This record gives sequence, C-alpha cells and structure tokens, in this order.
Amino acid sequence: MSGIIAAIEAHVLVPGEAHSGLWLGPNLLLEPGLSPRCHHVFLSESDRQGGDSIQHEFDFLPTTPVPPAHGVETWWESWLERELPPHLDRQTDEAGFEFVPSLRWGWHRQTQTGLGIGGVVRHRNGKLDDHVRHLAIAYATYRPDDQAFAPWSSFQLELDGEPKPCISPCQALELPDGDVLLPFSVVAESAGWDSVRWIGTARCTFDGQELTPIAIGNLQTNPVPRGFVEPSVAAWDGGFLLTLRAQDGQGHVATSHDGLQWSGPQPWRWDDGTPIPMEQTMTKFLAHSDGLFLVYTRIGPEGEGVFRYRAPVYVAQIDPERQTLIRATEQVVFPSRGYPMGNFRVYTVSPEESWITVPEWDRTGCDVACDVLLARIRWATPNRIFAEGPFPLGG
Repeated sequence: MSGIIAAIEAHVLVPGEAHSGLWLGPNLLLEPGLSPRCHHVFLSESDRQGGDSIQHEFDFLPTTPVPPAHGVETWWESWLERELPPHLDRQTDEAGFEFVPSLRWGWHRQTQTGLGIGGVVRHRNGKLDDHVRHLAIAYATYRPDDQAFAPWSSFQLELDGEPKPCISPCQALELPDGDVLLPFSVVAESAGWDSVRWIGTARCTFDGQELTPIAIGNLQTNPVPRGFVEPSVAAWDGGFLLTLRAQDGQGHVATSHDGLQWSGPQPWRWDDGTPIPMEQTMTKFLAHSDGLFLVYTRIGPEGEGVFRYRAPVYVAQIDPERQTLIRATEQVVFPSRGYPMGNFRVYTVSPEESWITVPEWDRTGCDVACDVLLARIRWATPNRIFAEGPFPLGG
C-alpha cells in the first residue's frame, strides 16, 4: 500500500433506484483549489446494452459546492435539475445530419475558465452515420462570472496538409504558460469501426475562448484492430507519460521529454517485470506531487463474468523511471458488484484529496438498479501540484 494515499473512501453518489433509465457519468465541471467548487454535474442516460449512441443528457446545479465530509450519499438530493444548455446540445446541418458532442470538463487555471474537451460524432435518423470519417475534436467553455456556456466548436487536426478524423476523450494537461497539452487519437485511413487509430499529442493555445493547435508530435499505433485509443497524459519530474488502451490484451505506456515526441509504447508491467493483462478498457492517471498513480481495470479472478473485466477498479503507484506499476501499492477503489465500471473519470480537487467517479453499467438489458459512484482519495501529505508544474485538466 502506498504511504502517499492515506485513505480511499468509496460512496454511492447517485443510487440507481433514485431515477429511471440507466445513468452514465457523471461529468463534473469542477473548479479545484483550497475551496473547490462543483459548478455543474452532467449525466447521460443510455440503453442497458451500450447500443444507444445518442444519449439523453441531464444537467444538475449543485446547491452546495462539494459534499460534506460524510454526506456524499445525500449530496445529489440537493441538486437542481435544469434543461441542458442549448450551447452544449447537438447541432443539425441542412442535410439533416446530427452532430453530437461528448465533453469531459476541466478547469483552466490561467484563464479561470471551465474547458470541456472531447469529440463529436455524426448521426442520421437516430443512428451513427459514417461517424468515423467525421470524427472531430470538440470543445466548449464556461465562464463562472456570468455562469454562461459558449457554443461548442470542433476541429480536425491536419496531418500531411490534410484534416483527419480525430478525437480527444481523455486526460489533458495545462502547461505552466497556460497552453494545453492535448492527447488525441486520429484515423489516418477510414475503414469503418475498426479503422486503425494512431495516437499523439498536440500543443494548443487557449485564451479562454478558442483552443488552437500550434504543434503536433509524432504518432504511434498498434498492429491490432483499432490500433491505440483513449490516450491520457500526465507530467512527472520534468517529463511526460502517456497511457493507452489497445485490443491486444494489455494497456500501454509511452514517455516523452517535451510532451510531443514519444517513445515507442510498451505494455504496462508490474515492477517484477510481469505483464499486466488488461481487456481493452481505459487507464488514467491520478497525480500527486509525491507520486504518480494509475487507475485501471485488469483481467483477474475478481472480475470473472464482468464485461471486459471492467470491475473492480484499481489504483497503484507508478515507478516512472521504469514505467511499471508497484504491485505492493495496488488497492481496490471500487469493488465489483458484477457490473462493469470501465468508464471512469479522475479529478484533482484540492491539496487534500482527489476524486474518481464511475457508473455501474449493466449490459444485459435487465432493469436493474445501477449506482453512480464516487471515491474520495485522501492524501497523506498536501498535493503540491496546485503550486508547481503542469496541472491535470479534466477527468
């Protein structure tokens, strides 16, 4: 067990029996700091088999900034539901195609602006329509002074002088000068769902309104269906790490000195050299100034019978020099109840704590009560990344 983590407290954020349908998320628009504030909680309602790509979005306004120390289970009861801001909703073009954004929110400290980044996919008649070819990086902003959202925008990255389908669904970084280091996956040649994705990072300027790519690093891929997807980036000791999802039975890690030029990705391993089997699901970083951690699911007996072994959810400390996980530090964040929990988010909240949120997502089609969960990671010492170095942007 890592001495950096003092405690992990797992809570039910929203009980499944409290609402109809299946709620996924949540997506917190959270302003971190000494006195953190959650401005919005977004949740999505989907079908129970993962086949509904157009999801109904909910927007809640928390009436208290964050839950009290022992009040997570009742925090949701005070949320005020409102209509989804129209600036965050889908857009329809003249030909009848719907473009649906999916954003994960972070807080850009230099501009004191909420920044949502993710992707946009194309639909028609309620179904995906050649969506891989039309993938784009989507973003939107939120101003706390007038509590207003700006209309979402999107762009495709140019490679070899030509815009390419791309998406940025995971963790980015705000660099010390306010630029954003944005991990992305890009489709070099579209071939439907199994189009091979390449991953990389882009350095972007952000002025509180527009996110503009100014430099793109080298690209990496994996010779398996879909290549690499869902990259997340973290900073450590003057360098950077990238964690990647693949369909080869393992997660992968790459390193960089400047955040743009990456080493060849290697499978995640334990510190004794043993490979860590992972079944095509995301991995994300949990950052503290005294140590860097990985949040993940893996193949093991505790996850038998769960879709893609997406439960339990674990955390372990990283040895950044060797790019391995220290096996003795592994802890369960959320134990398994038999439901997959692979789509989680990680939030840097205050010097004292970080959060991990995840939905239980039954995929059998049965009408069962799946909870939305929140874990509070209590740090043994204050997290100094609030005062130094690149800062995690988004979950």
